Amino acid sequence: MLSYYLGSNVAILGSINITLTDAVNEIWVAIHSMSENNNYVIKCVTEDSRQLSCVKKGNLQGGKYYTSTLRMQDLSSNYLTEINSVADLVLLSNEVSIGKNYAGQTVTLMQDLDLSEVDNFQPIGLSSVLSFKGCFDGNHKTISNLKINATQQNVGLFGYLGRNSNVKDLTLDNCTITSTQSRVGGIAGYTDGNISGCTVSGSITGTGNVAGIVAYIDSGVSAPLTNCTFSGTVTATNGSAAGIVTLSNARIENCTNNGTIQGNNEVGGILAGGGSSPVTGCTNNGAVTGQKYIGGIVGISRDAVCTISDCTNNGHITATGSDAGGIAGRFHGYSSTLTISNCINTGTIEGASIVGGIAGYTKSTEKTLTYLNCSNSGSIISTGDSAGGLFGMVRIHRSSPSSPTTVLVISNSYNQGTVNGTDIVGGMIGQLLGGINNPQLSFDSCFSNAEVSASKASPHIGAYIGYFPSSYSGQSLTGSFVFTNSFYSSVPGCLAVDGADQDGVAGAYKIVGAGGVTVTTSTAEDLLHESVKYFVFGKAVTLTLSGGSSYSAVDGASNTVTLTNNGGGSYTLTMPAADVTISAN
Repeated sequence: MLSYYLGSNVAILGSINITLTDAVNEIWVAIHSMSENNNYVIKCVTEDSRQLSCVKKGNLQGGKYYTSTLRMQDLSSNYLTEINSVADLVLLSNEVSIGKNYAGQTVTLMQDLDLSEVDNFQPIGLSSVLSFKGCFDGNHKTISNLKINATQQNVGLFGYLGRNSNVKDLTLDNCTITSTQSRVGGIAGYTDGNISGCTVSGSITGTGNVAGIVAYIDSGVSAPLTNCTFSGTVTATNGSAAGIVTLSNARIENCTNNGTIQGNNEVGGILAGGGSSPVTGCTNNGAVTGQKYIGGIVGISRDAVCTISDCTNNGHITATGSDAGGIAGRFHGYSSTLTISNCINTGTIEGASIVGGIAGYTKSTEKTLTYLNCSNSGSIISTGDSAGGLFGMVRIHRSSPSSPTTVLVISNSYNQGTVNGTDIVGGMIGQLLGGINNPQLSFDSCFSNAEVSASKASPHIGAYIGYFPSSYSGQSLTGSFVFTNSFYSSVPGCLAVDGADQDGVAGAYKIVGAGGVTVTTSTAEDLLHESVKYFVFGKAVTLTLSGGSSYSAVDGASNTVTLTNNGGGSYTLTMPAADVTISAN
């Protein structure tokens, strides 16, 4: 316990609370050892309040007696407007650390700065009370060789950026930022303001919420995080990590990660754990590694990221546990309509289970889940089950007959990457978990020409969907499948949906010859299964017939199907919603 003498023979034990009679911005309590010449400072700062709580700075010696003196300092004038030297930057940090928050002020970096001679830079802004609230204009200049070795949370060039703050057009080159706590970022540990146009290279390390640009964006921030790039390494020893930001409700636009990102759970090339706003126009080129919920763009959606669009992952994504995806490790929602559109994965995606080129696990309850114009060309590898070219596992359901129908729409999307797992492997989806009351699944203008394989004897494997079980956790599962203008290449022994259909595909139908009639089609098939071509309902199919002089066609119910004779043995028919049999008259 520390004893203080305030005045003559007045002892105060523990914290010091001071009530002011006049409004001031800051109080210094200079504490002097009675037996040594060591000086220690306790800072007391207020904002719009006269009740002050003092915070220790320095290591006070337990068991010593101290006296104190008070000094008032005016913080309302003499703002720095330009940073022309390392000394100016250090001065800015010191001023903010005593409560000069620069609200409404702009500070412009006028020169490139080399901080090699500063052994341990103090972050600008240490807490919500001691935050920077102004605009820091990087002026397209560079601060190089920044070194921070901290023991507190909220660490970066700016530790804590307050409400309405702004940092823009700044480059940090070859920085080394380390903390034994969480919320560690290159530009900032925590922001309640806006960051844009910033580039960071170097090494960023902390326990959790560690990111290349900013660790944590306050939930009330609506301004977008835009045009930021990270290169280097981000390491979270026991938590989430990301190339750009770990947790955000703000929009994230046009950001790029080129760095190596490593964490525990919730690790993303761009964003670790999503908030409520879209992620768009972002690219990940770096390796992303963790245990669970690992994504090239977003680690986990947290039931809130409604849209991911125009994003590309080129990095190698690895989950030692489950839920790894090229775009999102886990993408799910209960209250929002979810969409991933115009997204591409080219990187290798691997994990212990639930691995997909676009998303590892995706789920929607009583909402529409839409994937538009998405593609995968990377290798998908699961050392366990549930591997899919686009999605490792998809779950869609509704809770009662009166609830809105859950609809999954996958359109203009394709997979060209190899897919391999132990069991439950699909060219598009590894495992589909439907639900009660018949949710709907639609493939429109999709294709998969991937090599699909599983190491287990008698595995569940499908050219489109590896497995659609009849029950899950004791609940009977149902689902409607509609395929339009979609096809897959020959996958030996594979149905389109393993466990669901018997004819190669639901929604497309074949044309066969009977009684010695040979049918050769010249129209491209919608689906190809075990060398048999399937065509969707309503499609005009041109074919060549031989083995007779005239022909007739019927569907599975013996209804006549019109054959148009084009001459020269060429005929055309329009596909009914059934298989077609052609016989010689």
